[in-house]
Amino acid sequence: MDARDFAELVSAVLSCLRCLEQENGSGVAVRYRLVGLELGSAVVAIRPESEDDLTAREVASGFEQGFCALGESKMAETAFGGRTQQSFVALHKTLRRGNQAIELTGRAQHRLDLELLPRTPRTRKREVDPLGSFSGRVKELNIHNKMVFYLYPESGPRRVACRFPDKMIDQVTAAIGSHVTVHGAIEYDVTGTFPARIAVESIEIHDADRPRLRDLFGLVPDLTGGMESAAYIRAKRDGTGDEHSNSTRRQP
Repeated sequence: MDARDFAELVSAVLSCLRCLEQENGSGVAVRYRLVGLELGSAVVAIRPESEDDLTAREVASGFEQGFCALGESKMAETAFGGRTQQSFVALHKTLRRGNQAIELTGRAQHRLDLELLPRTPRTRKREVDPLGSFSGRVKELNIHNKMVFYLYPESGPRRVACRFPDKMIDQVTAAIGSHVTVHGAIEYDVTGTFPARIAVESIEIHDADRPRLRDLFGLVPDLTGGMESAAYIRAKRDGTGDEHSNSTRRQP
């Protein structure tokens, strides 16, 4: 095996592990130790380690699950987020660059074989929804070579490129930093699961005028009619209170 191919394979594996670590959401850092290296046969053993041990085990289990799904062409059926799915798909690239197979030894033995990779016709087009919508936060804007901003959703793909016409520049500028829903033609990724890019026709800004918590104080003065706040809430909860009453109900 070429040394560069081996390095790219290890890098792709680490990318998968890091994505799984982020999806775990425990906040516990995971270290990946080399506990075995056989240069003659290009075999490397990586052991995830974490302080709570559980996080490391979940990352290792998730990697084996994803590797197995990749070999069975069922990656789109997994519960992994878009970024994690794409990191697994990137393992295919290391096969197409000259490696004949990748073997994984976990709880069981798994193998990705170059000859068994799904063949995708070059003429196949990605799925397009001519009138769809997608939500996220606008964080980046590029108007140099093309008019495009990037939408960062709460789940799914890491970001989605959104092309827009020149006449919408003021709307897009006003939407930077806001949570929005964009409407237009959506082109999906190769899995057909997540948007890859959107030709924007309109933008709906959701939180431009969203009030802050301190803005709500004093909005309804004398709401309790002089009643103590705790007693007022108890009375409303029990259905026995009168918002204009100044008396409190005796508690048994």
